[in-house]
Order: sequence, then structure tokens, then C-alpha cells
Amino acid sequence: MRLLVLALGVASLAACINTTVDRFACAPDGSCPNGQRCCADGLCDTQCGSATGGGSATGGGSATGGGSATGGGTATGGGTATGGGSATGGGGGSTMVVDAGVFCSSLEGDYIDAMDRARACNPNSLVNPCTVTRPNVIVCGCPSFINAGSEGPVDALTDRFVDAGCMAMACPRCAVVDAGICRPSANDPNSGQCVDR
Repeated sequence: MRLLVLALGVASLAACINTTVDRFACAPDGSCPNGQRCCADGLCDTQCGSATGGGSATGGGSATGGGSATGGGTATGGGTATGGGSATGGGGGSTMVVDAGVFCSSLEGDYIDAMDRARACNPNSLVNPCTVTRPNVIVCGCPSFINAGSEGPVDALTDRFVDAGCMAMACPRCAVVDAGICRPSANDPNSGQCVDR
């Protein structure tokens, strides 16, 4: 008899306890109180079913049906889903950084090559072509004669060197050169090279 009374008491107590958690509608921004999540049906709950027809927005896609991307968080693939709305994707472009020392050294080498080309001359010319001087090393070299009219590429490299903020090496003490002459090439009498004298 006592066991029967005890069983009836337990059953009555269980009936009085409401084990169902009230579900509230999600806030407009997709948030829920008490740490609950906004489910696909638009109601807050501690556990939601699979996100179908409004699940997580992956790859920057849109979450339809009122669902949210990981609880209204960040959608993978680049965009952010606000309030379960569309997630817009977009990547950032990369910027290539050039080492200043390497760049300046490259200009120095290009300048030496440009000076060699500017010294090319025609030894058969009636007028001495070697009448213009430029530093034999960029910015801070000793004057060296080149072919008049061929100084354009040399000057352009000097401008790039200065504009880039490159620092010239220590300026040497230079020997005095009076003039330049076009010395014929040993292999081709119609081509030559400006030399200092």
C-alpha cells in the first residue's frame, strides 16, 4: 500500500513539472536570449536541427528562409552574414614589396650598361661624336665622354635613381679628362667606342 501511494506521488509531481522550454521568436538581428540559437524556423532554441532551406551561408552565399550563418556570425568564403542575410564575398589584392637595396643595385647595373651603349660611335664621322660627358658611375662618378645625342637613357636612369631615394657611393677623386675620341674597333673599322684622354 505504501509503495502504491509513493508511486502515485511521484507521478503527480512529474505531471506538475513543465519540461518544455518556451520558444521565442528570434530578434531581427538573429540573436536569442540565454545563449540560445536562432533556428531555421525563426524561433530560439538550445538545439536546432540541420540547416536546410536556410542553413549556413558558405562561400559568401545568402542564407534564405531566415536562417543565420553560424548564429549570425561570419560566413566562410570572405563575407559576413548580418541577421541571416546575404553574405557578400571579396578577397583583397596582394601588394608586392620591393627591397630598396636590390632595386637601387639593379639601377646601378643598368646605368653601367647604358653608358657602354652610349659610348658607341662611328670612327668615320667627320665630326667628333664624343663630346658629351656623364658620370661613369651613376650620380657620383667621374666624368666620361659619350656619343652626343645618346645621353637620354643614361639621364633617365639617373632620374629614377634619385626619385627612388637611392644613395650614391662615396664620390671618388677624379682624374682630369680633356676630351673624348672615337677609337675604332679592332674587329670592325666602321664601329668604335668613345674613350677619354
